Amino acid sequence: MKRVLTFLVISLLNLSNACAESPGTSGCIVLKYPVGARAIGMGNAFTAVASDINSMYWNPAGLFLLEKRGFSTSCIDGVAEDVYYGHIFYAQPVDFRYIGSFGVGIATLQGGEAEIYDGRGGSLGKVTAIQDYVITLSGANDISPYVLSFINLPGEISLGFSLKGIRSTLPTLVTKTKKKYTSTSAFGFDLGVLYKLDSLLFESPVTYSLGLCLRNLGNKIKYGDSGDPLPFTMVFGGALKISLSQDSNITLAVDLNRPNDQNQRFNFGVEYWFRGICAIRGGYKVGYDKEGFAVGLGIPYANFQIDYAYSPIKDLGSDHRISFIMRF
Repeated sequence: MKRVLTFLVISLLNLSNACAESPGTSGCIVLKYPVGARAIGMGNAFTAVASDINSMYWNPAGLFLLEKRGFSTSCIDGVAEDVYYGHIFYAQPVDFRYIGSFGVGIATLQGGEAEIYDGRGGSLGKVTAIQDYVITLSGANDISPYVLSFINLPGEISLGFSLKGIRSTLPTLVTKTKKKYTSTSAFGFDLGVLYKLDSLLFESPVTYSLGLCLRNLGNKIKYGDSGDPLPFTMVFGGALKISLSQDSNITLAVDLNRPNDQNQRFNFGVEYWFRGICAIRGGYKVGYDKEGFAVGLGIPYANFQIDYAYSPIKDLGSDHRISFIMRF
């Protein structure tokens, strides 16, 4: 088992370096839409923070930290008129030999209608711009006995994966009398690792976290003879959670992103929980063309939690995101 893990780590690092050598192009835009207002309110600095149902997107290794089963859903308002994005995830802890938690989910991006014109400026009518669907199957488990004992480190480490089936439809031929749509499929997967260590800092309980996630590995998505790779991203994150008092804590997080279609990026985030009553969040993105700061708020009630995030996008308005989590 130790040899297998060593081979896996080396293979992942080599693969990530090969995929992220220089910026290029990518397809399947639905895979770029972040999930959950909590993470968005923290500026997308969530790789080492992931511990809820939305870990299926950010770092599937965080699914192992689930204590209850539950649902997660979100909707988007803003960014572009007539565009809809939404998701619903379900996850729960289990007691299988190789799977400690698993999750399933679906996400969709509906691009709305677009007016098409010919070379003379005459209208050819309206078409549905894009229709994307992603079905995800995730799993995670504790690998501390195999890894930490081997390198003699305290704490706990989990490994997770997300398998993705993608279906995308685009208009490929538009005339006054005919509209042709082309549908295509692709498969992708994510691999994530999450390490946590509990300690003391100035007599306060502190949890240190490190996360690594390789997102959207897989084959090209092709419309006919042409195709683009999936939007692969290697993300490395770190987080520090400080307990201030009972049910009050503050989390500081940072992510380093290396996407295959953009230059290197940084994400910074903070979350403050006040007596378990509410959470206040803020974040900032560095290296993004149109995005910068983000803010958010979270309120739990019984087995429910509602989160809101706001982030302005240059030339496109604002992204207002609301998400819900139900645990039972």
